[in-house]
Amino acid sequence: MYFEPPGAAPLGMNERQFSNPGCASSTVFIVDDDAAVRSALSMLVHSCGWKPRPCASAEEFLECYTRQGRGCLVLDLQMPGMTGADLMDILADLDLQLPVIVITAHADHAMADRARASGALAVIGKPFRDDELLGWIETALTRSAPAGEAD
Repeated sequence: MYFEPPGAAPLGMNERQFSNPGCASSTVFIVDDDAAVRSALSMLVHSCGWKPRPCASAEEFLECYTRQGRGCLVLDLQMPGMTGADLMDILADLDLQLPVIVITAHADHAMADRARASGALAVIGKPFRDDELLGWIETALTRSAPAGEAD
């Protein structure tokens, strides 16, 4: 289930060609409290040539994140401790321009609208198709500027 924001669409499987050379060395941060989800998504991301960086919590992400290089964040909303929504608020407060793709098992239109208002590029309900998530990751990485490029 995907809650499409107005005017946005992921690159489809047939359109994905790594046309942006910077995407191949990009980091995809995966923040989810479920170890099985982190492991599966890490393997999927790695199979596409990107560097997965799994984090078990929002707090762990904040400890490891640096602004170096191109990247995006795949973020679960429902986690113990700091939630995904809390992390998105912190990223906005710090003016970090990291594209965020929200994945959640508890999606509804109100939650999706709130996540997008907080800066999410997309909100995808679990379970989701691999190609759907990969399309959004490609889109996010294309929009992501390495440190120094966006300034």
